[in-house]
Amino acid sequence: MRIRIRISSVDIDGNTTSEIKELKKDSCTVGRAGSDLIVNDTGASRRHAMFYQGLRGELRVMDLHSTNGTYLGEEKVMDHPIAAGSIVRVASTAITVLEYEADRQSFGANLSRALPGAEEETTEANIFRNAGPTSNMGHASGYGGTHSRRITPHPNPLRKA
Repeated sequence: MRIRIRISSVDIDGNTTSEIKELKKDSCTVGRAGSDLIVNDTGASRRHAMFYQGLRGELRVMDLHSTNGTYLGEEKVMDHPIAAGSIVRVASTAITVLEYEADRQSFGANLSRALPGAEEETTEANIFRNAGPTSNMGHASGYGGTHSRRITPHPNPLRKA
């Protein structure tokens, strides 16, 4: 994937800094240290969040169990799809997604095309669409119509009589 972002932060004196970065990786982590994107923010965890490409090729952000959380706008998120123009907040640092280009050679994109019905939404109608009128799936008892089934015990060959 290729992602172009703007990192904006405010230091202790109130000065705003902003820089634009472009990354070409399968995923990139954000944090104070040991991450792909280093943010100079004491409220950020060492490995705070991660941007990655989802199974359908969409850009996603995932919180890496940070102390202060990861926010999309004002909403705290754990794992959420994001689009160009989204603002992800890590402590007092704002990360604006300027551009995103999915990598069709990555595992997630190839997997989503390989799965049958991956493009369809999973809804109750899709799950039961092939059930037909003789299906037993719609009844609470698990059996359809007036048919009854008797459960007969089978003798256990290992048990002594």
